[in-house]
Amino acid sequence: MKLGAAVNHAHLWDAAEPAYEATFARAFDSLTPEYELKVDQLLPQPGAWDFSVADRLLAYAESHGKELRGHTLVWHRALPAWMLARSWTRDDLLAFLKSYVATVVGRYRGRIAEWDVVNEAFEDDGTWRRSLWYDVIGPDYVEQAFRFAREADPAARLFYNDYGAERVNAKSDAVLALAARLRGAGLADGVGFQAHLAADGYPTEADLSANLARFADAGLEVAITELDVSLASAAGTLDDRLRLQASIYAGVAAACRAQPACRRITVWGVTDKYGWLGAGALPLPFDASYAEKPAWSALRAAAPR
Repeated sequence: MKLGAAVNHAHLWDAAEPAYEATFARAFDSLTPEYELKVDQLLPQPGAWDFSVADRLLAYAESHGKELRGHTLVWHRALPAWMLARSWTRDDLLAFLKSYVATVVGRYRGRIAEWDVVNEAFEDDGTWRRSLWYDVIGPDYVEQAFRFAREADPAARLFYNDYGAERVNAKSDAVLALAARLRGAGLADGVGFQAHLAADGYPTEADLSANLARFADAGLEVAITELDVSLASAAGTLDDRLRLQASIYAGVAAACRAQPACRRITVWGVTDKYGWLGAGALPLPFDASYAEKPAWSALRAAAPR
């Protein structure tokens, strides 16, 4: 099983903080760009494509023997202001979606082997999330995005990605129904479970195992794509909190390792110093000084390479 991390290019190439790059390069197999492959970064103005940072990240990954996961093609957030300000017809937005996906996936055809095609299309209750894509195109924007991505690189593995679906619940039911349909149409290969977890609410190993199994039974690959465990709500001493965090990481890793369809775990960041949840959450396996936390030992023990 492979271990990956989300990477921010500004920290990766910060000459004043070499520990970021060194820790990533030593510890992880794959790289997920935090935001560098999102629409507002690649197409900040109409027709003004900017692949400079994305190209450099991919070149870094290739030169260091790391896989790069494409994240993410279609999301309700990270849209440039010009897209939100424009009045779209269905035909116009669908044509833009086709052109955008074809351009991005086509540019990296044969080099980026795995894409999160659509991100977070459902609310927690399993209903469709309202977004520019949904409101203008309708729910079939998801299938269309996968179809365009498949056409652009038939060999790439295509994933649907979401949070809050780690247990059997209304959201995971909706994700499973969608992904199984897309799989049956030859358009999707797998589902990514973000796994942004917290000390006061997380799936047990048994919860996650049962859920992953039903996706695997539908012929889908599964992956843990954005794992972190916030300690903001945890009680006790720091040692107590770190032990709890380690046990949660270990449970996720064990559930993935036990499921043949689960081949990768990605943590959402390299160090607590730059965790997206803030310094007090301490969510990642390396602390703010890049020292290994108990969570890293637990993750490596349950998911050996």
